[in-house]
This record gives sequence, structure tokens and C-alpha cells, in this order.
Amino acid sequence: MIAREPGDWHDLCVAMSSRQLADVLRDETALWRGFDADAVAAAHAEVAAGGWPLDDELYIFVDGESMAEGGVEGMLAEVAAHVRPFGVDLRVQLINAGVPNESDYVVQINGQPCVCWAADEWEDGYPWDVASTRPLARVNQLLAATGADVRIFILYPGGNEGIAVLLDPRISEAMRISGLFPRDIPILP
Repeated sequence: MIAREPGDWHDLCVAMSSRQLADVLRDETALWRGFDADAVAAAHAEVAAGGWPLDDELYIFVDGESMAEGGVEGMLAEVAAHVRPFGVDLRVQLINAGVPNESDYVVQINGQPCVCWAADEWEDGYPWDVASTRPLARVNQLLAATGADVRIFILYPGGNEGIAVLLDPRISEAMRISGLFPRDIPILP
């Protein structure tokens, strides 16, 4: 969690305007890391005018139904390209494809088992949600182990329009604190 001491960047976020959010995202986070100066200026102007701050070119689509029906390996193959620059060499192997109400869907992520959904979650829970979030939470553990300053966040987990995006955690927190996006805040899985 981000420290919240008086005078830190958190204070800048409270009750901010779109312009102030754009300034915080540009000056205090790594949102536009790797963008050239013109692209940063354009993205800043768009957010300052009330636009959505996250670039859809960074999205990894995480369809909950597809994840629950065996799509975790494919989604993690796409995630691998995004986390490699941060020191994570993502290796995924199917352990058990699972059968609803009979056996668990399990993949191995960098040598550690990850239960994407348990057999009983088809009746007792929401397999689309857990199949979308558990593997990404494991990737976040790997990112933390490398000391990376980013994590995988997700919008609309478990839905057909789920989106994962690699972010500096301060970006999600600034969006939340600003109050400008009450329903569309990327969350940690």
C-alpha cells in the first residue's frame, strides 16, 4: 500500500479536477513511461479535458467466460510479453483442465500451482471471476519478487469485457481518490 503522509502525492489527489489528475499522472506516476514528449503532451491534454487516462493499446483482454473454460494459458502468454521487461520470465503449464463439479482447473505458473477454479466453485461461487483473478494475482507476486514498480490491475473482473493492464499502483489510487471515475477503477486481482 502507498504511504499516506501529510505532504505526499496522495494529498494532491483529493478532490482534484481532470486537469489536476492529468498533472499528477504525468508528474508523479509512470503512466506514460516510454512515450515521447509529444505523446505525453497529447495524453495529458486528453485527461485534462476529462478523457480516460489509460491507453487501450496497453489492455490485455480477460474474458471471464473464456478464462473459466480453459483460456488462462493463452491470456498469460499475452501477459508474458508485458511483464518480461520487469524481470518476470513467465512460464505456464496446464496441470489439469478441470471438470466442473468434479475436478479443479490448475495451471503451473513458474513452478507453482495455481488453482484457476476449484470444482465446487461452479456451484458455490463464480468461476469466471476466480479464473480471471487468481492467475493474475500470482503474476503480481512474481512482479513483487523482482522489485518491479508495476502490478497487473483488472477492470470488470469475471465479465466478458474484463481488462488487465500493467500499472504503477499510484495510477489506480490517483484515479480512485480523484473521484472522477467512480465505477471504472482498475483493482488488484
